[in-house]
Amino acid sequence: MILNPTNEALSTFIFREGTDKLLMVSLKITHPDGTIERVGMSLLKKEKDANGSMVYKYAYPNVQKGTVVQEHFSYLKNDMQSAIFRDLVESEFVFTSEFPILDYTFCFSYPSWWKVAYKRQNIPASSVSTQVDEKKDQINTTFRLNSIPAWVNEPYSPYRREMVPSLKIKVIECGLYIDAGNFASPKDWESVSDFYKEYAVNENFLFNLFLSNSVKGMTAKANSPHEKARAILTHIRNTITVESGNQWKDFSDVLNSKKGNPMNITGLTQSLLREAGIRSDFIMIYDRSNGSYDDSYINFFEFEVPALRVFVESDTLYSIPYMKQFPYLFLPDNLSDQPALIVRKKENSFSSKAPTRAAAIATKETKGKTEELMIRIPENEIIQNEILQKSNLTINEEGSVKVSESFRFSGSPAVEFRGEIEDLKKYEVNQKILEKFSIRTENTSNIVPKITNLTEADSSLIVEFEYSVENLTTITPEEVLVQLDELISPISIKRFSLDNEKRVLPISITYPFSYRREINISVPEGWTLQNKIENASVSNEFGELNLNGLATEKAQSLQYNLIIRKSNQPSEKYPDLKKLLSPDERFHPGTFIYSNSL
Repeated sequence: MILNPTNEALSTFIFREGTDKLLMVSLKITHPDGTIERVGMSLLKKEKDANGSMVYKYAYPNVQKGTVVQEHFSYLKNDMQSAIFRDLVESEFVFTSEFPILDYTFCFSYPSWWKVAYKRQNIPASSVSTQVDEKKDQINTTFRLNSIPAWVNEPYSPYRREMVPSLKIKVIECGLYIDAGNFASPKDWESVSDFYKEYAVNENFLFNLFLSNSVKGMTAKANSPHEKARAILTHIRNTITVESGNQWKDFSDVLNSKKGNPMNITGLTQSLLREAGIRSDFIMIYDRSNGSYDDSYINFFEFEVPALRVFVESDTLYSIPYMKQFPYLFLPDNLSDQPALIVRKKENSFSSKAPTRAAAIATKETKGKTEELMIRIPENEIIQNEILQKSNLTINEEGSVKVSESFRFSGSPAVEFRGEIEDLKKYEVNQKILEKFSIRTENTSNIVPKITNLTEADSSLIVEFEYSVENLTTITPEEVLVQLDELISPISIKRFSLDNEKRVLPISITYPFSYRREINISVPEGWTLQNKIENASVSNEFGELNLNGLATEKAQSLQYNLIIRKSNQPSEKYPDLKKLLSPDERFHPGTFIYSNSL
């Protein structure tokens, strides 16, 4: 049922083929007055997108609030049709939409001699049924879901894949004789670890003179193992550019060309640490944004993020050396407290070939002893997540308010900001900043932000800008009224504020942070504040918020201190979160009244 006819995603049928092939479409539109329209595939509009893929569209006619649309279509997934010729056989389906789904039935049919594995996310076992079709010699597995709510984007929510129903299907065996180099599926996690071993180094790694001299240059000013580790890790992060592809590359070539894929860069860093006398493990970390980890679903690419576990004296450190926007030893929240697979190289030298699935399985070694294979990445407690905002409001005798803003980001907020703007052009950066902050003026064309430390990942990111606001002041011979409520609030960054009255999703605050805002108000000589700035505070399971005000004849100042704790709470707790991030009038002084002796 369409409740918002202006939403194109709801009022238009769209199918983008890509590698798939659309076979049949049957659309039924039932209007609120009871009239019914039926549409077949021949009436769909066809056009090609920028990638050359065919796109089928049909805009539903005369759509009104309450129109019911039924979409029935079938298509052939070509990647599954040619699955036996691929190195990895896997498809993924996500069962969600921008509107509620009353009933969703998905059936996967495959030859009875195939062996298939499933990874179910938010799909109960009771929703799955399997039937054997002896006539067609195939197995039909049906997934039936009811009452799937619409997906909504809400701040402080779990990752989408953690909430919505989704399904991964992987063919383990297809029963046909095919060269193992073309079709191989891992039987255990050790085989997966072996697949990546060409990128790792061991204790017997044979160094060349170029790499050895490079390490000496990087660590020339380092006096301790910790200083050496930091020198190497930051040098690689700052000088090596990430390139696409997964081809193995000689570490000397990576260092000399200053380019490599994440796997090669991680392996290079491990080799440099080894030459400096620092032991480390090459690890692959599971990404929480892909949903929950399932130990029984063994796949080559379940662990996607290459990283290093570094042992320095009595400390264990974790590093992702190729992420330029990451501060030293920073781990994002989607990787913290997640499983990781250890990759160890058992040979004494490197192969010149890229790893293959078949080789990973065929060369699996068993030495009669158990080595640590899986670890859990600890919580990221090294980096402090902080935002400091300084606001100077200067009111002139005509009542115009000049606003000077300075924001200092550290930790995760800085990483997020850098990730949003690092590849943008200058005018796009300005636009992004205007979108990110709550700027209380209609004339934003003259605002030119100044950004400091954009590429300095180990330093706080600073953003500064100025603008003026009119029509906030009423001046009479006796007094002056200044409506500052629009300019004074605990939070003026949209990413961290809350506006919605209702909440659908559970609350997930993935990292703790503090937000401090200092506001200084300067007024003309002769203006004296008449009303008092009252202090206020509130605290609950999510954190605490405090307002402290100070007023003199010359100036007024307010300081907000907000602390938000890492937390997972049901949606029913949303009012408590709003008390901190969208607080009541006690935290909004509103109108400032000054006596006027000018």
